[in-house]
Amino acid sequence: LPQVELVRTAEDVAVDADAIMILTEWPEFQLLDWPLVRTRMRRPNLVDARNLLTPETMCNYGFNYVGMGQICPPAAPPNADE
Repeated sequence: LPQVELVRTAEDVAVDADAIMILTEWPEFQLLDWPLVRTRMRRPNLVDARNLLTPETMCNYGFNYVGMGQICPPAAPPNADE
């Protein structure tokens, strides 16, 4: 298949990606270097169809995270006294 590109690591899939979808519960995907994955992406959209990852953690890494029934928690409003 000429349109399929093979890469050496799971992190390499993220290079210039507009989105990543997790469609498996394989534990090795929990162990990826997610901050590195984020830096390689063009747009940080992450769809977790298996709720494998923690929304708060992924949001803290800078992802636009959507899980099944889960999203990034709303940001706290800035403190008016600061």
